[in-house]
Amino acid sequence: MRLVIAMPCYDTVARETALSLSMLCFRLGQQPPEGLEWFGIDWRSSSNLPESRHVLAVRALEKHRATHILWVDSDMAFPKDALHRLLAHDRDIVGCNYPRRMPPHISSATDISGQPVKHSASGLESVSVIGFGVLLTRASVFTREYEMPLFSHHDEQGYCTEDVTFCKKVRASGLEIWVDHDLSREVRHVGSISLGHEQMEQAQ
Repeated sequence: MRLVIAMPCYDTVARETALSLSMLCFRLGQQPPEGLEWFGIDWRSSSNLPESRHVLAVRALEKHRATHILWVDSDMAFPKDALHRLLAHDRDIVGCNYPRRMPPHISSATDISGQPVKHSASGLESVSVIGFGVLLTRASVFTREYEMPLFSHHDEQGYCTEDVTFCKKVRASGLEIWVDHDLSREVRHVGSISLGHEQMEQAQ
């Protein structure tokens, strides 16, 4: 296994994210997952988030020869064993649900019926859309044939976030997307306040 931790950011990284990332890397050094050959961090600073995700995916494949990509946004806090728990699911795409930063703080993940994922769920759930805040993908996900650009702020319905366009295209290619509800409860979306599942509960 060759792992890239990919982080697009604008100009700063939240202190909670920096601490979470350092603890995760320490855990990787002390207790590496079975088969881990190499891991590294790659980041790109730009205001163009779709382009940054595309560039990071290409570099993971071509420069780092990655087998797995852990996507971490620069405003997320997560436990040090997050990667180990996501790897244990052995899925192509699996990640965390967390509240959107703008009120109402509804779920960043959408279930198969198109509704926000319930914060009270547990275990794994197949979803139609998931945010990239804390998301593990096999690198092979990005070697499939897709209509470009893979990441965009626009689809046939108008403006959307870039993770929505990604999820639509990979699901159309036959891949499933999964959310880990139990790990999600330990993840925070950091802004002027730190947002967790209690904010999603209030928004429902």
